[in-house]
Amino acid sequence: MPELIVPVQLPGLLDAVPLVWGPWDIAPVMSHVPFDCEHCAFDGQPALAMANSPEKRGRWMATRCRRCQATRVTTHQSDPPPFGSRVEVWSGPPQPYQSSEPEVTS
Repeated sequence: MPELIVPVQLPGLLDAVPLVWGPWDIAPVMSHVPFDCEHCAFDGQPALAMANSPEKRGRWMATRCRRCQATRVTTHQSDPPPFGSRVEVWSGPPQPYQSSEPEVTS
């Protein structure tokens, strides 16, 4: 299973809201954490980091593919009530990686 290679620099400020990020860790199995990378199709557990703001209520979640390092930051939007949804507010591009799967030739 791929490991988290180099932690990405997460934004310390989003929409003028300062964020304090916790450490990266392997995401536990949860229904609201996507497990399939749209860039490289890796379907293993992503890396996960959480943030809070000293100035605004809310919680921000960064997920990062452990194969191609593509990163997404989402926050909770409370519309529509009562549950709302997660909204992407920042993304980091995938990085080149070497696949451990053999190439298929025809």
